[in-house]
Amino acid sequence: MLKAEEETYEQATTKAISYLKERFSRKDRTLKFYMSCWNRVKSYMDSQDIKAIHSAACREYLLNKFKDYALRPLNKREQEEVSAIHILIEFLDTGTIQIKKEQIQLDGRIGTLMSNYLAFRTNLRLREKTVHEHERCLSRFLVYLKKKQSQITA
Repeated sequence: MLKAEEETYEQATTKAISYLKERFSRKDRTLKFYMSCWNRVKSYMDSQDIKAIHSAACREYLLNKFKDYALRPLNKREQEEVSAIHILIEFLDTGTIQIKKEQIQLDGRIGTLMSNYLAFRTNLRLREKTVHEHERCLSRFLVYLKKKQSQITA
């Protein structure tokens, strides 16, 4: 029997999906990926006869599935699965999800030029969201350039 404060898997994941869709405007494709990862947790819960979902069950699943992760690095798909399950864990623990923002750094001579370009784009009265997306892309490009420069000089 479930305690009053415990939620079923379906209740919790439905709330989490709604939260991600409403708060962060996640695309349906992303939400389907999260659900496919979370369904693996559900299968694990069923195999362990766990009725109510809680963060400990999600952590147990991760430990069980990736018990040999210390012996090898996780591939991209495994990293994405771990990330998706961590999102569910955070939602179960706090009722909210804090998306980690990428640090934007536009430093150095090229970064200064990029900042000037963004100021120019802002003066053209582009939407703030558009300018932010440009800033994010330019920051990633600057990181790429710095990596290439260090490979060339090495």
